[in-house]
Amino acid sequence: MHTRPSAIQRHPLLLLLLLLALLHLVASAALPNTFSNGGEKIAVMTNGDITDFGYSFTVNSGRVNMERTLNVSGSYFAMNVPDQAAAVELMRQLVGEGYVLIISATSAHVNAALISAKAYPNVSFVQAGGTSTLPNLSSLSWNGPDMYYIAGTFCGAMTKTDSVGFVHPGPPLASIATLNAFYVGAKTANPRVQVFVVYTDSYLNPDRTAGAADILLNNVGVGMIAGQQDDFTVQNKAMAAGLLAVGINGYSLRDIFGEAVGVSIVRNWGGPFSILARGALNSTFRKDISASFSSGFTYLDTPSYQVPSDVWAIVQNGTQLLNKTVKPYYCSEWVTELGLNPATGCLSNTSKFTLGPLAGINDLGHYAVPLTEKPFPKTTSLAITVISAFLLILPLSIAAGLFYLRRDQVMLAASPFFLGLVLIGCSTVYIGTIAWGTKASVDICSARIWLPSIGATLAMGVMMIKNVRLWIIFDAQLRKVKIRDTKLLAWTSVLLAADILLLGLWTGLGEPRADRMVGEQGLGKYEYRMICRTDLIGDRILYAIIGYHIAQLLVGCYVTFKIRVITIEEFNEARPFGLCIYIVSLCFIIAGILIGTTTSTMEQTVIIISFTLLIGTTAVLFMLFVPKFLAIATEGTRPIERLVASFRARAKNNSSSTEPASTTTAPSTPVVSSKPKVLVESV
Repeated sequence: MHTRPSAIQRHPLLLLLLLLALLHLVASAALPNTFSNGGEKIAVMTNGDITDFGYSFTVNSGRVNMERTLNVSGSYFAMNVPDQAAAVELMRQLVGEGYVLIISATSAHVNAALISAKAYPNVSFVQAGGTSTLPNLSSLSWNGPDMYYIAGTFCGAMTKTDSVGFVHPGPPLASIATLNAFYVGAKTANPRVQVFVVYTDSYLNPDRTAGAADILLNNVGVGMIAGQQDDFTVQNKAMAAGLLAVGINGYSLRDIFGEAVGVSIVRNWGGPFSILARGALNSTFRKDISASFSSGFTYLDTPSYQVPSDVWAIVQNGTQLLNKTVKPYYCSEWVTELGLNPATGCLSNTSKFTLGPLAGINDLGHYAVPLTEKPFPKTTSLAITVISAFLLILPLSIAAGLFYLRRDQVMLAASPFFLGLVLIGCSTVYIGTIAWGTKASVDICSARIWLPSIGATLAMGVMMIKNVRLWIIFDAQLRKVKIRDTKLLAWTSVLLAADILLLGLWTGLGEPRADRMVGEQGLGKYEYRMICRTDLIGDRILYAIIGYHIAQLLVGCYVTFKIRVITIEEFNEARPFGLCIYIVSLCFIIAGILIGTTTSTMEQTVIIISFTLLIGTTAVLFMLFVPKFLAIATEGTRPIERLVASFRARAKNNSSSTEPASTTTAPSTPVVSSKPKVLVESV
């Protein structure tokens, strides 16, 4: 009887494959530092962009080298994480997605890794610089003074003008120790050299960096330049000036710019990342790594052929000195001002190296990009001014016609005195509109609010009070109230006083002022425009002023409705006043919608407000005065006595319509006063 061979007997290759698979599993279990599908659970974050060809580019290169070293892929690189708050939030999300190692590679995130390490003890974190006792928080730092000491040595040895420049972010943003180390390196290589520094108040601001470099290269005329910036603007400026660039960005700039780069100081981020990633594979991990020339994580790239051999020998000697226990920049005649130990010839207290720039450094101060004023276009300002001034002729012309026709029945019925106040109010609004087309200053900012507000109160308030009196005269229940011209003026004064009180509070508490607006609403990054601003309480009072005028319009609408039944056209101001209210309200509603719902520039806002004031004011003048002049032109003058008699009869009929009928028959012809002028003016 023959036994059927098994599958393994029939296919000996299958047995070999099974044995290899078993050996692989045993090896994997025995090698805890070998990754298997763990690369996607490592995250690295910076505050810059990978395309900066500077700090963030170098960090990402280290992440890529880590993947190559550990034979993994899929680690996550987070760019443009601006600050601590954003970093903490991103770390929280990464922890939720199962990441086992999160590296914050920039000091811009401050204590984000420390905060997250405390919150998530089962996840490993890495912070840039600093120290911690937490079992899951490592630190990674480079010895900055070492690198800038070597950069100073190279610049001091290479300069042909005995002067070198340095672009520094400035304290407290960056340690001043890097500047001092650069200075000592330059003086060690060339005791005659002068060191100049300009601060930019930023690690990454190409515009400021370019301006600072221009000062050093063009104004001072330095023979070499370096900088502690996250981009390569300084190197570009150096090469454009015909000088050799110094690469301190952390990678070989010669790979990009070739022989125009004298030397690059390279930082190997991949080495520390690999150590940290291996440690964090199977459990939480902590290790503080200080990368330097002595550790091998910092080294010099191959120099350009344009670097003389004697200069290169000085630089290499400097790197050898960095391997000593005490750094060479702590042991030099150039730091005696900080207090040397006579026995060692080195600093007694190395912390003094960070207190401030050494006395021999030529400090040129902080550089800021000059701002360029971009005022409102002249065409816009001129248009607002010219149109406002031209329209100002309108109330002046009407005032002349009113004075000429002041004894006409149409003008007498409307009360010339109060028509004059309306004209003054409209003229004030026009003048205030001119202020909107003028460059902002403290006085102009106040005039933009004061003049239109007072003008509106005079124009609309007077018409409202006049119509209130007509309502009282023709209403039987209110007719006992007597309001003559003197009292009418008093009520107008009350409205004006309330407006002035609000404006005074706005000026005193809101502190209106002219401030610079930089880089907003259509302006370039370094362009500014003077605009009017107030404090928060000033904004709230301004809303109260607007509400006050809205209340006037609402009361005016109500009064206009109440007097709509008066049939004597000369006395009935309901129709023109109502049209004025509707047009003014419509103008400001449209303006509010345009300003509030659209993304308007400051120029557009000024145009909207200015032309709203002009259109509303001009509409008031036309609605109120054009019908009166047309009536005079078409109908001629009528006897004033007849108008007064008709007015008294209508008023008496309205008064008696709600009273019991009298047994006495009223005369068919109303009695006319012997002083009709007084009666009409009192209306």
